[in-house]
Amino acid sequence: HAIIAGEAFRVGETQVLPFRQEHGVVDSVGYRIGDFAYSTDVKTLPDDAFKALEGVKLWVVDCQGYEPFYTHAHLELTLSWIAKVKPQLAVLTHMGHGLDYETLKRELPDGIVPAYDNMVVDNIA
Repeated sequence: HAIIAGEAFRVGETQVLPFRQEHGVVDSVGYRIGDFAYSTDVKTLPDDAFKALEGVKLWVVDCQGYEPFYTHAHLELTLSWIAKVKPQLAVLTHMGHGLDYETLKRELPDGIVPAYDNMVVDNIA
């Protein structure tokens, strides 16, 4: 099955909406699955991506480091996206070695957490 940004498809009973993201000089694809969205390998989100993200409750989103990077979002940019999308919970992923988990965890506002290996998220109402 070809995956085309903007064209929803089903896996069993589950609808999946892929949306275009920019990953430096190439495009990548984010996914909206019900109230969940996943956006990694992203530097820029076009307007249609924000439309696809409207109303998500849980968003796992790219955050490579503190400083701008040519193919990935940095903390300030990611936080601006989160402020626009307003998920109940945002989980930062694809973090580089310059981000210390405990330090970042203390710096983040409520409703935003850094991801960690084997993380489980539940009870998003």
